[in-house]
Amino acid sequence: MAWNNSKFTQLNNVPCYGGQTLALGCTNSRDPRSGNFTAQDLNGIPFLRAPKWQATFGAAFDMPLPNGWNLTLANDNHYTSRYLSALGRREDYYRSGYIKSDVSVALAGENDAWEFALIGK
Repeated sequence: MAWNNSKFTQLNNVPCYGGQTLALGCTNSRDPRSGNFTAQDLNGIPFLRAPKWQATFGAAFDMPLPNGWNLTLANDNHYTSRYLSALGRREDYYRSGYIKSDVSVALAGENDAWEFALIGK
């Protein structure tokens, strides 16, 4: 399991996204021709693609069968919490958390001379 609390301490003059207003944080670098602001400060936002939580967990169960055969059931999982995928403070710049799961069942012959496995991701 990992906990990550990384943030930009200073991230200034990042270009504003199209349609971003003063109220939405576009308050830096006034364009002398149009009078519009073109940049924003993003101090304190999390690093890109740096989820606060990540965990890897799983289990395997081996069951001996007659004639020296062996049956293995296994499951491995990876959890990632929500994370920022683009520079900005917009809610749609965040990717939702998710779990990836791998499941397998394997049948092995005597002395592991061969193995047949079904693996699902």
